[in-house]
This record gives sequence, structure tokens and C-alpha cells, in this order.
Amino acid sequence: TELLFVNSEREPSEEEQYSHYLSIFMAMDKRVVTIRTLDAGGDKIVPFMDIPEGENPSLGMRGVRLYTSNRAIITRQIRAILRAASGVEAKIMFPRIVRDEEVEICKTLLFNAHAQLEREKVAHKWPIETGIMIETPAAAVTAHALAKHSDFFSIGTNDLTQYAMAAERGNSSLSPLSDPLNPAVIRLIYQASFEGRKAGLKVGICGEIGSEPSAAALVIGLG
Repeated sequence: TELLFVNSEREPSEEEQYSHYLSIFMAMDKRVVTIRTLDAGGDKIVPFMDIPEGENPSLGMRGVRLYTSNRAIITRQIRAILRAASGVEAKIMFPRIVRDEEVEICKTLLFNAHAQLEREKVAHKWPIETGIMIETPAAAVTAHALAKHSDFFSIGTNDLTQYAMAAERGNSSLSPLSDPLNPAVIRLIYQASFEGRKAGLKVGICGEIGSEPSAAALVIGLG
């Protein structure tokens, strides 16, 4: 959803977001749609958000780490998602989760948005399945704990590869290291998948490996 926010001079209103998400649900014609909440920061510049600068943006304030200081923006986005998802098959997913405390922050924002819409008597989807992105080695190796707070996992293989290999995604000179099929990355994918399935969660992937037919059998084998 950051495509609505990045490089925009102003925050898209709740109504603008609602219309955008609704058009996606309608186009998908009753298929299940998972919407990820805003993953700003790093190389995703959002001028109107409070994003502290850092010497290494990829390791800085990004994703869920910005939610507390930008609570109103995230709440408006969640409200728009819940409203648009009324009566359709939808899930919501939170980015950049490293600790279970961060899942609680996200769920608090979600429940608060639901409570607001209830008070306003506005139709919206409730309850809704909530999942998290597994994008760091820390999240992969503590997936057993994160599973207790989630309905599903999505393993973000691009960022997981970047952090596992200590190789910046956008640096072409490091491209030989940006390989999601590296054994170190595969072990992390397997660990997250194993713990998710053990907890009864569905586990999916996103990132370039998901578009590689040659990797399909391996990914299925990893669970």
C-alpha cells in the first residue's frame, strides 16, 4: 500500500484509500485479498510522515517501528481497509515485525479502529485475520513466539536475503550475494515455515523467489 503514500506531498485521505482498496476487492471478484499496512522508511520516502533520519535507513526506522509516532495515519489506513473489506474475503498483514511487542502495537491500532467504526455505526469487516511479515533473521528464528500472535505468516524473501547476507538490495555490486536460494536463507525460510505450520498457521512467501518456477518445488518442500 506504500504506492499510495510514497513521494506524495500529502496523506491520501481515508475516503481516497477506501475507494482504492474497494476497487481492488471488486476486481479480484471474491478471491481472498491480503492488504499489507504501510511499510514506509528506508528507500520508501513519505514526506508527510515523521521518519527520523539515520546513517543506514535499511536498519533504521521503517515499517511498524513508525506506527507509534504516526498513529493517526496508520489508524486512518486501517479504518479504510476495514471499511472496504466489508462483506468480502480479506486479510490484513503487518510489515517489519521483529518482536511480539510490535504485533501487540499493531493489534491495538486495529482494535481501536474497529471500536471507532463501531461507535460511528459504519459497516466494516470484523473480525479479520491478521498476519505478519517475516523479513529478518530475528523474526525467522523466533517464529515460534510470533506465531502465538498471528493467524498467518508471509515470508518476505527479498529483505530476508538482504539481512541474512548483509548485502544491500539496491547495491548492484553485491548482486551475487542477493540470492534467496543461498543455504543460509533457505534455512531461515524453513525455520519460519516449520514453526508457523507447527502452530497451525498458513505460511506464504513474497519476493522474487515467488516468481521463479524453478524454485516452486523447493518452496513447496520447505512447507
